[in-house]
Amino acid sequence: MERGELNAAQVLLERALSLNPDLPDTLLSAGMLHQRAGRLEAALQVLARVPPSMPQHYQANLHILEILMSQQSEFAMAQLMEMVKVYGVTPQLEQARQLLGR
Repeated sequence: MERGELNAAQVLLERALSLNPDLPDTLLSAGMLHQRAGRLEAALQVLARVPPSMPQHYQANLHILEILMSQQSEFAMAQLMEMVKVYGVTPQLEQARQLLGR
């Protein structure tokens, strides 16, 4: 996606969220778009709003973990351990653990 397309998509997602701020798919898409555009703090804030009871929560947490890992944060390991408690060991979480070197 080019910068203009990213901006256009962001405008549409923000409009959708202004109409219904709790749509899990829209929150996930907006967070992923922020992440792709390099707006990592905005991505973390939006992705954290995906309700834990929704299936999209797992995917949102994977993106949060990816952002935190890119920042080499100790919080990334804590987030990973929490996800393992909730979801068990999945191939993606095992790969994340290996990337963190623990």
